[in-house]
Amino acid sequence: MGLYRWALLKIAGFMGMLKPRRYRVTLFGESLGTYFLPRGHHMANPTAEDRPVLCRPFRSSLGENYHLYWLEPNQEGGAKFLHWYPETPTDRDAADRFYHGAHGLRPDGTFDPSKQLPLPSRTTEELRLIAAVRANRDAAQPYLDYAKWLSAKNDSYGEYIRLTWEIERFREGTPEREKLEERRFKVVQKHGVKWVVSLTDVGLFPGFPWAHLHDPLFSDDTLIPDLWYGKKGVIEELDIDSDAHVFPHNAARMFAGAPFLRKLSVNNLDITVATLAPLPGMAQIEHLDLSIGGGTPDDYRPFAESPHFGNLRELKLMGMTVGAEGADHLSRAAWLANVRALDLGACAITDDGADALAASPNVANLGTLLLANNQLTDRGVTALAQSPHLTSLTELNLSGSYQIDDGLPWPGFSAAAMTALGNAVFARGLKSFALDHNLLTAEAAQALAAGQFSSLRALSINNNVPLAAAGVTALVGAAWFRQLEAFSAASTHGTDATVSALAALGFIPLRTLDLTDNDLTDAGVTALVRSNAASKLVKLTLSYNPFGASGAKAIADSPLGELEELDLANVKIGPAGAKALAASPHLKKLKRLVVMDESVGLAGREALMKRFTDQVVSCY
Repeated sequence: MGLYRWALLKIAGFMGMLKPRRYRVTLFGESLGTYFLPRGHHMANPTAEDRPVLCRPFRSSLGENYHLYWLEPNQEGGAKFLHWYPETPTDRDAADRFYHGAHGLRPDGTFDPSKQLPLPSRTTEELRLIAAVRANRDAAQPYLDYAKWLSAKNDSYGEYIRLTWEIERFREGTPEREKLEERRFKVVQKHGVKWVVSLTDVGLFPGFPWAHLHDPLFSDDTLIPDLWYGKKGVIEELDIDSDAHVFPHNAARMFAGAPFLRKLSVNNLDITVATLAPLPGMAQIEHLDLSIGGGTPDDYRPFAESPHFGNLRELKLMGMTVGAEGADHLSRAAWLANVRALDLGACAITDDGADALAASPNVANLGTLLLANNQLTDRGVTALAQSPHLTSLTELNLSGSYQIDDGLPWPGFSAAAMTALGNAVFARGLKSFALDHNLLTAEAAQALAAGQFSSLRALSINNNVPLAAAGVTALVGAAWFRQLEAFSAASTHGTDATVSALAALGFIPLRTLDLTDNDLTDAGVTALVRSNAASKLVKLTLSYNPFGASGAKAIADSPLGELEELDLANVKIGPAGAKALAASPHLKKLKRLVVMDESVGLAGREALMKRFTDQVVSCY
């Protein structure tokens, strides 16, 4: 017997949950059926045959281990989570019957339409109040009107909404806020489980079901309804994982249980975008993040032609096999004209997909376009740069675009492609640009440096080894570089020449700088941190560089008063360097410091911990 299984048996034995017996299970008066369950020693009447539950069972697995968990009333009038790890075939069959029967599924776990409950109904007045909230989501009055209507019908959820808006009038920690939060907590404890029945019915869980594994004797895991409710007192965001059974059959129940939902994340490889296309409830979604089955290019046609995505403002399909044909379908979607942010990272759209997007007038309102790892070449990049429609872009990610084909190395983006980007219609409005892992050369960097990036504030060129010192220095010397607030150039072979060029710029607004793995010496680091260019830095990453204690002392002695994060992973600063940092009069705002145990030694580690505490210092 494995150690994990032995531990679970010990937990189950401690909780008195072996040797199941038959119970009639009810949920708020509704009969869920009769099942063999672990003995309910927590029940007010342990010998009773009727067993009330506060939610249908949830299911999860870790490796080969099967796990059911659900909430029940306890003897004190509160609630208790029950966890069942069926070990024998008989117990597993009983657990399957309980889970499938409670959720109206067939014995094999498939959807059974004949056993599904009708959707909850709403009056015309309630629908009007919900519509008023959706039409003006940032105004308090529509929410308060809905809360008043609920309270008039003796629905405790109305009081929760009202208290939530009242709480937001006061600052954190004030007596008034704490008093209101205590009142709201009591309302949730007494009534909250009922508010989310429509969602727990379909396997959605607001809480931390695995908390008990950390300390089974003193666990405090529970279902926390208000975990879903934000600062407006309503559910605006949900994450759907593969253990839930929402799509496709129970989507209407989910939307009915969360009528204010606007941000949806789905992680379920058993469905595709075509599954979502016919769902009317998708009309209320503004932000959609999908990690689902790639399907075929034909799945993207009904998705693109769906009439239910008109309110979509952000779409994330990263890692899905969209392909060039799928990208072509997306480019033709009428609703794409309303989308402001599109993430097609690692979607294999290739140059043909980039051509389709560039040629579509539906991309005119895109502010963010993320196309990392898409097998693009100069052709695709140039098509994007020359698009007459991408006029609103402020963020563009073309990182990791290369592809190894038939064993031949991809040549990288050329200087000509960088020139095209620098002259693109969107160049002057671009604020964030990422070109990591693209084998950029010094010539390509020089072409980029000549670009018209007058609004650029963040540039990332990580892991472009061919750049070397000449390429990075060319970028640092660009006229637009002086306005950057974030610059990331890890593993570019920049050397001390890079930091010398940076130091020579004088006062610049740079707040985030990453020069990981750039062969920086003590002299280079000293020149950088003592320069005016570093005076506003909030985050500085210098990991995997060959400087030592002298560089660390320079950091400690320099007026880096705004610095909140300092990463020195795998930098051999030694005990002396660590002690210098610990004694620094300037690092008063530091919130995160990364060092290596073997690099600072025991004495150095103790000095850092004493000054900054383990809440700040991370030693590896």
